[in-house]
Amino acid sequence: MTSQPISTVLGRGAQEARALGHMAARLDEAIGALSAHQGADADRAALQSADLLRQGIEDLATFLEAISEAAPADCRIDPAVPVARLALRDLAARISGAVPEDGAAAHDSGVPPRSGEMTLL
Repeated sequence: MTSQPISTVLGRGAQEARALGHMAARLDEAIGALSAHQGADADRAALQSADLLRQGIEDLATFLEAISEAAPADCRIDPAVPVARLALRDLAARISGAVPEDGAAAHDSGVPPRSGEMTLL
């Protein structure tokens, strides 16, 4: 992989975090709807955790965007090593720029990217 402006790589990371924040917001709303319907105190803790998760992801996206905007134009990085540490291949490909820009946050639609793995809670 070749070096890229760090602002571009950070911008892609911010875009991914923003898309995850949108997904977390929908989860937060779903938990809220279930909690309102069932009225259980235990659900309130889950709702608060989901809301905190959403806020944290959105703040991380804002932070990455700010660093991306502040980074010097001549600062470059080869994203191959950092993205190799990521567990999700599709995410790593989008952040590294291996996916065309129009596919950068393919899960903005609310449909998670296909990774071949599934986690059951």
